[in-house]
Amino acid sequence: MDDLEKEIREKLKNYIKEDIEFLKSWWKAWINEGRYNLIEKHTGANVQVVYDIPNQSKIKKIRKAKYDPNRYEIILHHDSSFKYEISVIIVFDKPCKGNIGVVTYYKQEIED
Repeated sequence: MDDLEKEIREKLKNYIKEDIEFLKSWWKAWINEGRYNLIEKHTGANVQVVYDIPNQSKIKKIRKAKYDPNRYEIILHHDSSFKYEISVIIVFDKPCKGNIGVVTYYKQEIED
């Protein structure tokens, strides 16, 4: 585990799942309406997996996101499959201080 991953893991210990906010307006609307299946159709993964971000045992890997130095990619274990993992792109203190903003997330095959 490198220093960046240690730092982000420590930072995540200060958050709970209620601190997680989705930044896409249509995802927020669908969540408020209880239409989780629409998000799952877009991402390939159940929205509930995103709320596992504060759970250290679910985190497989953390690294900087590719296109923005303030964003991080958190790779989570996929509970129901050993073939897939969930990649979540987050930014701290968005939409407001004390939140974890979810930019996007998606299911991907585990690379050998």
